[in-house]
Amino acid sequence: MPAYWESQSDVLLTTGYFSKTTQKEASGNNKLDLVDGVRLIEMLDEDFGHDWPQLIDYWFQWPTRG
Repeated sequence: MPAYWESQSDVLLTTGYFSKTTQKEASGNNKLDLVDGVRLIEMLDEDFGHDWPQLIDYWFQWPTRG
């Protein structure tokens, strides 16, 4: 497999929650990071500040801004 397909870790993202089965399976894989909805919001707050929801419309219009 080419080197560009190799990764240090992988992320499985959901805006909801992971089942206990998924969490159990992932706990045995140190290269897989689960990000659920609560953690996603915490990460967005940390990176963009608590006002990030107000920026969503701006972000989605970005390719069309002139």
